[in-house]
This record gives sequence, structure tokens and C-alpha cells, in this order.
Amino acid sequence: MTILGALAFMLCFYGKVMFNPNGYLFSGDGDGIKNYFTYAYHIKNNKSLSNFEGFNYPYGENFLYTDGHPILISILKPLHSIFPGIENYSIGILNSLMIISLLISALVLFQLLRELKINAFLAMLGAWAILLLAPQVFRLEGHFALSYSFVIPLCFLWLLKFIGKEHSIKHLIYLTIFHAALLFTHAYLGVISISILIAYFLVDGAHNYLKKTITLSILGSAIVSLLPFLTVKAISDIHVIRTDNPYGFFEYYADFDSILLPHHGPLKGFIFSLLPNFTQTWEGWAYIGLGTIVLLPFIAFFFLKNFCKKETQPINKILLAASLLLVFSFGIPFRFGLEGLLDYIPLLKQFRAVGRFAWVFYFAISIYAFYLINFWAERIQPKVGKVSFMLLLPAIMIAEGIPYHAEVGNKISQTTNGFNSKQLDHNLSSILEEIDTSKFQAIVPIPFYNIGSENYEKEASNETYVNSMLLSYHTGSPLTASYLTRVSLQESKNAMQFFAPSFYKKNIESDLSSTLPFLVIWNKNVSLEKEEKRLLQATEWIKETDKISIGLLPHANIFENTSQKEIEAFQSDTTLTRRDGFYVSDSTKLFYHHQFKEGQPTPANKNVHFTNNSLEIDQQEDNYLLSIRSSSLNIENTYEASIWLSNSSKNEGQDDLNHLEFEIKEIAKNGKVLQSVRKEAMATFIHFDGWSLVQSEFSPLSNNSDVAFFIKGNSPGTKSSFATNFLLRDIDLNVFKVLDRNRTIPIVLYKNNHRIKTEE
Repeated sequence: MTILGALAFMLCFYGKVMFNPNGYLFSGDGDGIKNYFTYAYHIKNNKSLSNFEGFNYPYGENFLYTDGHPILISILKPLHSIFPGIENYSIGILNSLMIISLLISALVLFQLLRELKINAFLAMLGAWAILLLAPQVFRLEGHFALSYSFVIPLCFLWLLKFIGKEHSIKHLIYLTIFHAALLFTHAYLGVISISILIAYFLVDGAHNYLKKTITLSILGSAIVSLLPFLTVKAISDIHVIRTDNPYGFFEYYADFDSILLPHHGPLKGFIFSLLPNFTQTWEGWAYIGLGTIVLLPFIAFFFLKNFCKKETQPINKILLAASLLLVFSFGIPFRFGLEGLLDYIPLLKQFRAVGRFAWVFYFAISIYAFYLINFWAERIQPKVGKVSFMLLLPAIMIAEGIPYHAEVGNKISQTTNGFNSKQLDHNLSSILEEIDTSKFQAIVPIPFYNIGSENYEKEASNETYVNSMLLSYHTGSPLTASYLTRVSLQESKNAMQFFAPSFYKKNIESDLSSTLPFLVIWNKNVSLEKEEKRLLQATEWIKETDKISIGLLPHANIFENTSQKEIEAFQSDTTLTRRDGFYVSDSTKLFYHHQFKEGQPTPANKNVHFTNNSLEIDQQEDNYLLSIRSSSLNIENTYEASIWLSNSSKNEGQDDLNHLEFEIKEIAKNGKVLQSVRKEAMATFIHFDGWSLVQSEFSPLSNNSDVAFFIKGNSPGTKSSFATNFLLRDIDLNVFKVLDRNRTIPIVLYKNNHRIKTEE
């Protein structure tokens, strides 16, 4: 009956995708399209099993960091070499597994409730109710490997069987193997499940109920299950210099509001009408339901009464263990003045979405609620009264859970499977006919995106993500772009430098094994950086549609170093005028240079070729740089402001740029902000000798205002970095200065705040 009821529910909400699992993408944007791409590309096109080659060309990324179901890839990739046609069904296979997991969840929940001696009828209702309200269903919209709702209940079930009277050792073995496999499905999901054993070990050790050997066996299972993952990672991961301070610990946490307040359903509108401007952290969603909330005082009393007994039931320890994980999901104690403590526990820093650990509490408290309902129901004699009482909690949970699945079921059937060539968008389909993959080495999407390192990072439009990934999948050609997590900082910086002006040395060139051109895919009608526009001008176009253009970008157009030509052009230019220690192309146009002589000496590379004076930047504050009167500007002109920021702290400049914005703010005399132009520091393409150049353009809106310049910081922790050499210039003006010379030959030339250095 549990299975039939779950099937009926699945057909109601997910029937469309159940009957055609290969026809849809559950998500066609963001993390969703990325997770499909890393999985499907690896099966169809990858040469290596352990190093994903579709992103971050020429480096790739270790398959444990791509969120592409490594364990499934490890099964299907070898099969693909025998049965190539399997690539046409890879999306359908993954979709089917996610939908089938709902049925497995219902069955596991039923068995778990029956293991607690709960009435079979109530266990059936409880399985349906807990499944419908389970928060992981929203992961079907993008975080596919986190969507398996049976994982936590199955861990509870096998743990209960192991610590029962028979001490079934086989279930501990099951747990060990299961957790090892989970880590190769999604490391987060594996760690969350393993943390249940660790938390239970701590609770049981404090209570001193089980024999010490049994308690240590649980901890041993947790440790042993980690070994295969850590071993494979150590052997297969060839990438170095990843961030050891990932962003999110102090943003992606759970809280009482994400546990006790609904985020969907009939009660949400009413409750949030009483809480204007109130938001919940999405990663912390683990709403336990109105019925369970009403029962909380009774659950607390029942729990305390039973936990104080010498031989308390294991379910009480599971609830307490889940409560410990709930506290951790709140970011306690680190959120409350102890942020620095994480520096001494670096392992915990890696769990940047700690709110996910609240899922354990959702399942534990929901199961305990049915455990309590069953205890009371056994004392009700009239059958009608007993059944009616049993229906109350499940009915409330199901009523609140139905909106979850109505929304998710609708969303996951909206996007057709573009990885199937028959369902591909006509723009891409027509473009594929014009492409000869033997004529280029990789694909460069413009606008460019480089997501994952957290310090050298740039986003693009969703259309760019989708079109570039589908083009890469169908051509089998890798992308120079990245949409990953924890990418090597050095590799990420090199990828960004690809777009730097040609007078800068580009380290990525020496890592390429080919001099073939690059295929550019340009997603039109999207704003671009000037460095991206420069590459478009150097591209030889092949095919153009309403939305997309493709062309070949010759290797020499990117990597021919023009530094010597720039210096020679400066030396031979007789039209330049000397002004304030600089040479300018037009003495009538405005420029202003500032070195920030106050402040501490820069910690940058000793080989830096410009001033050693710098301004210390507080990454938690708005750092005022300077301001000028707009009356000195022309509202008909465009101006460029630029500044150098340090990127040379530990671990390849980790955290130097990722919490900073360069802001230009025009303020009227009455204090009104007329405009604010912002540029993320980490999105710059230009890096030179331990510094990064951040540039932004603006046009004044008034002749009677002040234009102020800031470095804005939003770091969750205390950290300093440095700024130096600010330049404001008319966009049509060239500003030069010789910074270093060997006799009469310039070694480093200043041009519009760039540093042009002759090749060694």
C-alpha cells in the first residue's frame, strides 16, 4: 500500500517526466544545466575517467569537484565504450534515478517507522507525509545529486538495526559501503549522512549506554567510509592551489525561521504578511511542518522523560544527535563573534552550505513525532477514534507538502532535453552544421564566464551558459570557461588573463598543446567588457543567427606579445605632450593620477615595477578613495577610472579580490545619489606582478555634483588588502610614463594605468 500510494502521488505530480524521462531537463539554467553538462559530457566526450575535460581548458577539473555524479560516470563511461548509444539516454538515466528515488524514500521511511514498532497503517501514512514535506525535493531543480531523500532515513534505519538487541554487524557493513558510495555521488550528501554516525557516537559516548566496543564501531564505520574517497582524491587530483576559505559559511546557514516557518503552502502567505521584508536562507530550508511544531512541547517532554532512563531507546539518541547537527547548521557558535575560530578548524570551513545539515533534524523530528503519535494511539480504544487520531498529523503534513511537488513537478517538465540533438534549439542546430571540429582546439564563450575559484571570477547570462555548454557537448570540444567549485586559483587567473591586452604576458599559452584557433561563440544582445569586444574584433566570423554568432579566433591574435611594439610606438610618437610628469596624446583632455602616498608599504611581489606606496583597504568597510567636482568634467564625455589592487597574499592571492567592488558614485549637492557604477574586483582580466587592474567607465549626469570613488568591502571576516595608482582619464586620451628603463630603452611603460613590460 505504501508503494502504491507513492506511485499514485508520483504519477500525479511527475507523470509527464516519468513517461518520458529522456525528454526533459529538470533545470535548464544555472547549476542545473551545469550539472547535466558535466555528467553528460564526461560520458560522451571525456578521454580521462578522473579529470573532467569539458570546462577550464586546457586544465580541466577533477571529477570529484564537478557535481556530475562521479559514481554514475564511473559506471556509464566504461559502458559507453562498449555501447556508444548509451550517450543518447544519459539524461534519461539520471532523471529516472532521481524520480525512482522518491519511491525508494517512501519504502525506506515505512520500514524505518516499522522498525520503531509503529502501527503499520500509521507507518504508511507517515511515510507518505514525511516524503511529501521533505526539503530535498527542491534539489530536483538543479542540485541533482542532493535530491535523494532516502539517504538520511536509510542511515537511521541501518543504524537502528545495528544498535538493536541483535547488534547486526552486517548493517554496519552496509552503512560503511553506503557512505563510501554516497561520497562518490555527492561529497556533501555523504558527509551529511556520515555526520549522523559521528553525532550519534558523541551522544552515546556521553550517555554511556552501549558497550564501548559498539560505540567505537560506529565511529570506525564513519572513518573507514571516508578512506576510499580520500584515497581516490589524493591519487587523481592533479590540480593545486584551491581556496581553503570557501565562501558561504556565514551566508548559507539554517535558522529558526527556516525550520519553523513555511516557505511554501497555504500558511506562507498569511505568516509572511505579518513579517514584511522577511526572507529565509534557501540553503537552510528544512521546515518541519505545522503539525510537528504543535507537538514540539509534547515531544520535548516525552524525550526528556525517556532519555533520562538508564536504558533509553536509540531513537532518543538519534533525535539528540540530529539536534547537535541542527545547531551546527545554524553556524553556532561561529556566527556569534567566534568567526576566527574557524581558522583553527579548517575542515569545518569546507562546509560552506551548513544549512543542509538541518535536513537530518527534519527527518529525525518528523519520525519522532510519529513515534509519539503511535504511543498515544495505542492508548485509544475505539477504532474510529484511533484511526481519526492517526490521520491528523499526516493530513497536515500532506496538505503543506502538496504545494512543494505541484511547483517542482511543473518546473522540471518545462525545459526540453537539449543534449538530445533532435530537441536542440534551431539556432544551435544550424550552427552545428557549419562547424569543423578539426579546425579549432577549444570553445571561447563571449561573454566569458569563470566561476569556481572565488577570487578570479566572472559571471555571464544564462543563455551564454546554456548555448556554450550544449555546443561543447555536441561538438566534443572543451570550453575555456568554467562553471565549477573550488577551481585552482592559479588556473583561474590564467583563464582570465586570456582576455588581457596583448602587451601582457599570458601564462596560459605555455600550457596549451596546440596552436590551432579557438572557436568563439558570441551570445548577442548582452553587455560586454572592452577586453571581450577586443577579441570579437579579432575573430573571423563563420555563421550568424539572430541570437548567436560563431567564428574562429587565431592563436596569434591572442598570444602575439605586442609589448615591444607598444614601447617602440611610444618612442617614435612625436605628437605627445609632457604634462605633470606624464606624456599625453591631447593636452586639452582631463586626466588625474593619484598614488596614495599615505598608508603602509605594499606586501606585493618584490618584482613589482611601480610605486611602493599604497592604501590599506578594510575588506569589511566602504573605503573612500577620493572625489572630484563634476564641473571639471564634461557631461558629453565618457571617462575611465582605474585602480590597482593587490592579489599577492597567501595561496595565490586567495580572498584578496573576492569581497571588493570598485564604485563610482555621483552625488548631488542635496545628497541624492545620481548614479552608482560598480565593478567587481574579481571580474577583472588584467593581472600583473602581484596586482590586478580594475577599470570602470562612466559619464557624469550633472555639472553641479561630486564624483566620489570607493573600494567597497563586504567580507564576513577581518582582512586587509591594498590599493595603489588611481587614474581618471578621458576615454579618448592616452597617458604615458616611463617607469623603468635600461639606459635609454624603456623596460616598463605606463599606458593608461597599464604596465607594459618588455619580454625577458
